[in-house]
Amino acid sequence: MNTHRSGFVTALEHFWNAQASSRPDILLIVCGSAASWMSDKIINNHGGLHNRVTRRMNIKPWTLHECEKYLAAKGIVFSRHQIIETYMILGGIPYYLSLAQRRWV
Repeated sequence: MNTHRSGFVTALEHFWNAQASSRPDILLIVCGSAASWMSDKIINNHGGLHNRVTRRMNIKPWTLHECEKYLAAKGIVFSRHQIIETYMILGGIPYYLSLAQRRWV
């Protein structure tokens, strides 16, 4: 969404300051795997979003055991070797694991 000339951050700053920040029913949650982008563009922002971070949540990826339990609950039974390979590819990120399908097996 935020390409070099997209104006995304500027538009977000405007939307947040003009409309959203005064509404208690709107909450902005920024998350994703691009930690450096979030740090540069949101947390360390010196423009319209400056000093707007209320809370930071450090969410850790799942363990191998948690990944194994989750996949089994979806009906996907992998060998330990396959679980390790899956973990190395997806990093224990629940969203990516949610995309796994039984037909892969």
